[in-house]
Amino acid sequence: MTKPPKRRPGGQFKDPAQRKRRHFTFRLRDQLSAALEREAAANTRSVSEEIEHRLEKSFLIDTVIGDIEQFRRRSMAVAAQQTGAGKIWDPAGPRYFAPGTHNIPQSGFITEEAAPPPAPILPPAVHEAIRTAVRDALAELLPKRRTEAP
Repeated sequence: MTKPPKRRPGGQFKDPAQRKRRHFTFRLRDQLSAALEREAAANTRSVSEEIEHRLEKSFLIDTVIGDIEQFRRRSMAVAAQQTGAGKIWDPAGPRYFAPGTHNIPQSGFITEEAAPPPAPILPPAVHEAIRTAVRDALAELLPKRRTEAP
């Protein structure tokens, strides 16, 4: 008679979609462990929840810092282009040249100071009077079309 294989302790594995959390095992120094236990008690969380909360917060902080850094780089590039600086790419990143020291075309950015003035807007009555006068002048200058065949 053969014995059935021994079952693993801990139950069945769940589908990843059904799993709420995964288990991780790692080591901590005594100081860090004590600090986590203090903070978990102060925030009414378990130590595991406190670790998860702090990890999520660190990823969020990394994302925000990355966004701020990207915004800073873009705003520096826009400021350099608005002053007319030229730009070339280096392996270390973009390099800017002072205006007038390069033959790179100026940027296409329009600032409020350099923006063209708005087009003049005529009142509707004046616009219609001009349109009628132009139409009448063209009618006098251009010969009328003949409707008869020669």
